[in-house]
Amino acid sequence: MIKVIVKNKIWSMKKIILMVCVLCLVHLRIQAQGKEQLQVLKKAKIGYEYVFGTWTAENEGETHLTYLGKFHASNGKTYQVMTSKWLWGLSKRATNRILIFDGQNRYLGNYMVSVADDLPYKMEKGKMWFKNTEECPNRSLFSVDLRQGVPEKIFIECSKGAGDEYVFEKG
Repeated sequence: MIKVIVKNKIWSMKKIILMVCVLCLVHLRIQAQGKEQLQVLKKAKIGYEYVFGTWTAENEGETHLTYLGKFHASNGKTYQVMTSKWLWGLSKRATNRILIFDGQNRYLGNYMVSVADDLPYKMEKGKMWFKNTEECPNRSLFSVDLRQGVPEKIFIECSKGAGDEYVFEKG
């Protein structure tokens, strides 16, 4: 049996082949999501939720993309915002992101948010707006301002001074 040392650990070829297969599948899924995102950007239909795939216990999942709009920041750049909900796995987990693109539909990065309730539902004049929830009844009074450009961190308030902070992950 052939063994390979990776970071002071011995891996069998089975483990290496399995890891390569998993990485290839993840790469293919990311490419598919990129194509889906580009379709939504080209249509640029504000507020419409596009659904790609249908979740089952056996498949890769279901992706919900909503285009929120385009705005011009004070730094002279144009940005576009889209929300993404990816439902996956046996227990139908969700990965939620606020996706940021430039004016030429190039992906710049995302804010990965912990729950779908932390996704904005609309954008007006460069501000992202959020819906009230049972836990956060005053959220509709709160927005995240993107008019100065894409911040490294955003704070999504739930109640006065309390909420969640999310970091921008460059693409």
